[in-house]
Amino acid sequence: MFKKILLPVLLLLMAEVCAAEELVNLKYLLRETNSIYSAEWDRDSITVASGDKEVKMMLNYPYVVSGKRIIRVDTPVFVNGANVFLSQATFDTVNVLLSRENPKTVITPVLKAAAAATAVATVVPVKTPVSDEIRIVEEDTAQKKSGSRKKKEGPFVIIIDPGHGGNDPGAIGPGGFQEKTAVLDIGLKLREHLKTNKDLKILMTRDKDIFIPLKERAEFANKNKADLFISIHCNAARNRAVQGTRSYIYSRTASSREAAEAAKFENSRGGSFDVLLNDLKKGAFEYLSIESAGYIQSSLVKKLKLKWLPTERAPFYVLARTSMPSVLVECAFISNREEEKKLADENFRKSVAAGIHSGILDYLERVL
Repeated sequence: MFKKILLPVLLLLMAEVCAAEELVNLKYLLRETNSIYSAEWDRDSITVASGDKEVKMMLNYPYVVSGKRIIRVDTPVFVNGANVFLSQATFDTVNVLLSRENPKTVITPVLKAAAAATAVATVVPVKTPVSDEIRIVEEDTAQKKSGSRKKKEGPFVIIIDPGHGGNDPGAIGPGGFQEKTAVLDIGLKLREHLKTNKDLKILMTRDKDIFIPLKERAEFANKNKADLFISIHCNAARNRAVQGTRSYIYSRTASSREAAEAAKFENSRGGSFDVLLNDLKKGAFEYLSIESAGYIQSSLVKKLKLKWLPTERAPFYVLARTSMPSVLVECAFISNREEEKKLADENFRKSVAAGIHSGILDYLERVL
C-alpha cells in the first residue's frame, strides 16, 4: 500500500522539478563541445576546456568565469554523487563561451528528463529567472592588474576579526579549550604575517580578550573602508566525530542545515537580525567573497592536512553588515577531541595563521 502511494508522489515530484528547472549532465556538454574538464574541489570549481578556450564554473554559486569576464548565471552548478549538473541556461551560456561562432546546442527532452530524474533528490527550483542575455558582472579583471592597483587611494585595508572574546567563550571543546582563546592567537599571528607587506593596512576588531558586539565589528570594518573582512572562528558540531576546515560567505538563506546551525550559534550574541536590507549591497561583493573564501580554504587544506569541507553560505550577522568582500573561516572543529588538541597547540595555530595568510596573498594576486 505504501509503495502504491509513494510511486505517484515521486512521479509528480519529478514532473514538478522538470517543469521548474531543466537540468543537463556535464557529460553532454563535454560531448557536444569536444571539451575536457578538471576539478579543483578545494576551491569549489570545475574548469571546462575546449581548444584554447576555458570556462570555470563555481560549484554551488551562480557564476562562471571566462577569460576577463565574470558571468552570473541562473542556477549554480552542483554535484550529485558522481554526476555534475548544469541548468539548461547555464549550459547554453558555457556552450556560447566555448564556441561563440557555433549555434547553441539543443539538448533533447529525453536527456533533460534523465538528468532531472537522477538529481531529483537535490534540485532546488530557480526562484529568480534571468534573461537569455549573458550578464557580465565584471568586464575586465585584467585591467585591474595592468592598470592602477585599486580604485581607491591608499593601502589595501584588511580587517581581522577574531570571534567571541571576554564573557563570550565561543564553542568549548570536550577538554575545556575555548574558541575565543584559539582565534585571538591565530588573529594576532595572522596580523604579524600580513604586516610585512607595506601595501597592506591591517586592523583587528579585537587584539585582547574582550567582548565586541557583532554590530560594532561590522561598523568598525565599514568605518575604516576595509577591502577585505576575515572573521576567524572554530567550528563545532553535535557529532563530535566531525572534522575538517570550512569557510562561509553571506547569504540570506543557508546552504545546508549545518550552515544554518553555525550561523545561529555565531549570531546568538548579535541581537535582532536586521540584515535583509543589506542583501543588495552584499550582492555587489558576492563573487569576490567566493574567490577569497576559495583561496583561503584551499590554502588551509594544503597547509593543515585537514579534511576539506566545501565553502557554504549562511546568514551570519557579522558578514551581512559588512560593505566589502567578507569571509568567515572555521579553522577546525573544537568539538572534536583530536582537533581540539591541535587548536590548543601553538605550532598548529601558527600553521593556521600561515595558511590564511597564504590564501589571502593568492586572493590579492587575483584581484589587484
